[in-house]
Amino acid sequence: MENTIGIKLSEARECLELSIEEMSIITRIPAEAIESLETNSFEKFPNSVYAESFLKLYCKFLKIDSKILINELRGSLSSNSYTCLLYTSPSPRDATL
Repeated sequence: MENTIGIKLSEARECLELSIEEMSIITRIPAEAIESLETNSFEKFPNSVYAESFLKLYCKFLKIDSKILINELRGSLSSNSYTCLLYTSPSPRDATL
């Protein structure tokens, strides 16, 4: 079995003998988000920024180096699976009078 991000997270949580619901209360991360992280269901997040932010916070409480897992996450995501929609304001030249 592959040692995925989710497996690393769930094993760390289980070592603390805490349930997903208990971790949700402690971290204030929604239980659904924790479950998505632990099952590698990153597509359930609106975009990669959410996935990375929750992963970083969750790692902090699990005392895991988040940089390693975030790099793994970025490496596992294809460029098509997540796009961060950026708002760009129109340039003054585009304004109509």
